[in-house]
Amino acid sequence: MNIAFAGFRHSHITGIYKAALRTADVSIIGCYEGEPQARRAMEESLGILFNYQTYKELLADDLGDPEMLGGWHRIDHKKKVGDK
Repeated sequence: MNIAFAGFRHSHITGIYKAALRTADVSIIGCYEGEPQARRAMEESLGILFNYQTYKELLADDLGDPEMLGGWHRIDHKKKVGDK
């Protein structure tokens, strides 16, 4: 299973991230966090490598077929996903 994380401010997303790291058949294929303080906190506490600077950049990249895209705090799904 491929997972791309778009945001880490939702209360349970770090648990999902940690579980993905422990699961052999799961690949984390992308990480994004738009809020600089939250990004630094996750880099320091979990060692997350954020390989995208914008949400649009993550969506525009050829990630194959991610089976899960999770974590954006207060995402307006229609607006953000439709704005590829």
